[in-house]
Amino acid sequence: MATLFACAGLEQKQKPARHIVIDPLQSSMFDRIGLLNIERAGYARIVELREAPSEIALPELHAADTRIQAAIIDGFHTFDHALVDFFYINKMLDIGGVVIFDDVNLPSLARLVAHVATYPCYRVLKGTAPPRAPNPFVTLRRSFNRHRLSIRHMRDNPRVIALQKVAPDTREWDWHADF
Repeated sequence: MATLFACAGLEQKQKPARHIVIDPLQSSMFDRIGLLNIERAGYARIVELREAPSEIALPELHAADTRIQAAIIDGFHTFDHALVDFFYINKMLDIGGVVIFDDVNLPSLARLVAHVATYPCYRVLKGTAPPRAPNPFVTLRRSFNRHRLSIRHMRDNPRVIALQKVAPDTREWDWHADF
């Protein structure tokens, strides 16, 4: 679904664009249904699928001098895997570009976004909020009632946070900020 929304937005741009999708399971687990939906929607000409894990595909894209204006991090949800994704995205993301973190209600991603929010070259976009530690009662309630969350709950516990790169990443080799 995210790819269809991204493609719809890219279609409205005046200049040619492409949407790079990294999905190692598109064929093996999903029988290419995502690609079929992209073809049915008429977006196949702007989608480039990389069927490899992001820790393989992103370094390859970086080595090919790929530049990106937006990225969604929504892959393997451990802190280290998502950090590797962000590491390469940060190197390829243009100034003014946006990186979107999905599922920041998970502790691993909440900590990662807290870390990235300390980078001097990023700012949290309006409409999103820095992550909070998950409330164990909310987590328990969600496990029983996953598909009936209220709008208020979603607003108060955002799953998606967007950060904009506002300057080059010029951190020194020993830079650190507590998070």
